[in-house]
Amino acid sequence: MTNADGSGSAPTAPTAAAATSPRRRRLSLHPLGWAPMVARWALALFLGATVAMVVLGITRIAELSDERASTPIAEVPDRFVDVRGALAALAAVTFVLTAVAWIVALWRMAKNGGEIWPSRARLGSIWAVVGWVIPVASVVLPYLVTVQTWDTSRSRREVRDYERAPGYVLPWWIGWVLLTVVDRGRGAVLGEPSTQGDLLRQEQVDLVVGIGYLLIGALFLALQRALVRRHEEAIADPWDAPVLSSRR
Repeated sequence: MTNADGSGSAPTAPTAAAATSPRRRRLSLHPLGWAPMVARWALALFLGATVAMVVLGITRIAELSDERASTPIAEVPDRFVDVRGALAALAAVTFVLTAVAWIVALWRMAKNGGEIWPSRARLGSIWAVVGWVIPVASVVLPYLVTVQTWDTSRSRREVRDYERAPGYVLPWWIGWVLLTVVDRGRGAVLGEPSTQGDLLRQEQVDLVVGIGYLLIGALFLALQRALVRRHEEAIADPWDAPVLSSRR
């Protein structure tokens, strides 16, 4: 550069502000898409079907209580057998749909979380899928992935080292594991009913399991809404936290 008198000038040295100007890296984040909405609505339908089955179960127990315990099961009619069958089918379909949609949503959130907070994502996003089907390990892996995903579903602008999941997450998971064991084992314990007394005991156990699904499902619905909302806020800004340039 030449001054008015024709003499040259030395290059201007970078200021301290320019030397420490922040640069940011764009994170490779992906939207959650259809999965959270499908999981939420499928779960709501499942809970609705379960409520109806619980009501019919209470009615059925009242009817069976009026019969003699030794009455053969063939002589104990079920007025709502068709309705209960349809509700059971609806509950089964929506249960599977909820599970598939939520696993997809959890996988996407875990993948994004590993991009936002790689140092916090000790479990890879693949465990959000296979963790549900590995024998024995499936008792703890989905819970650990859920807790980790809650922690990593926060903006890089936050300075906290760890974000604890809501207090109801652990009771939800413990209840789910216990309910699964009871639901799968009740047939082997109770056996095939042959009398009114056997049928009454089976209906009572079914009622307890149904109420359990309602409670666990309500907690799960709350978890879905809170985690998805939190994660969407975290990925709203696709840029990493400012990183000071190392250039001098």
